[in-house]
Amino acid sequence: MRVNSRPRSERKPVDPSTCFFCLSNPQLAQHFIVSIGEESYVTTAKGPLPLSDSQGLDCPGHILIIPLSHSPTLASIPDSTTRKDTMTEMVKYRRSVEKMLAQHGYVAVGFEISRHSGIHFHVQVIPVPDSKVVAVKSEFERAAKKNGYTVIERDEEDNDGGDDDEDFFKVYLGGKKILYISLSPEVRFDLQFGRKVLATILGLPERSDWKSCVQDEKDEVKDAEQFKTLFKPYDFTLPE
Repeated sequence: MRVNSRPRSERKPVDPSTCFFCLSNPQLAQHFIVSIGEESYVTTAKGPLPLSDSQGLDCPGHILIIPLSHSPTLASIPDSTTRKDTMTEMVKYRRSVEKMLAQHGYVAVGFEISRHSGIHFHVQVIPVPDSKVVAVKSEFERAAKKNGYTVIERDEEDNDGGDDDEDFFKVYLGGKKILYISLSPEVRFDLQFGRKVLATILGLPERSDWKSCVQDEKDEVKDAEQFKTLFKPYDFTLPE
């Protein structure tokens, strides 16, 4: 997602028909989609951080978990039942991806930005080799301190965030702990912060900007199909 330099008050509103993450957008690139649930769906990433040939997965493994509701935060989904169901299903998807990646020697490190000034909430998940996981917490803390952010380590709870009405950035460490940064509404937060930190951890600083990693459509399709194949045994939306 591109950072818009125009003041927030002057930005044009984005509705579902033009949102990059809404299934109702006729221009949505559907070849990225790998699973659709009742309240959310999963896609591979455009301009993925990892390289396809260095993962041992035959695909980058970088995915997004996206709610069907067009809302900047989970807490701002109007209907309480939809909000709860969306939150529950997104956690279920993330847990399923964690299990899949663990079978291949990776930890699923996820991150999300929840801001009321945003457009469409989503969670990104990137596979990190087991050998590099020890650096995740310390590197996020180092980068946060450098940028003037305060990191709090918390226990993860499946309902955490759904009722949290403040702006925040959160990192899922692939276990029962999360890193949490509270964001003041007036503070400008780098939307690529999570990706940049993980690019450093993975030794891929040149891939910290997704726009420099965009693939040909045939490679995007190939990677999506490979991820779908790997994920099939863990995809709870498929009939048993």
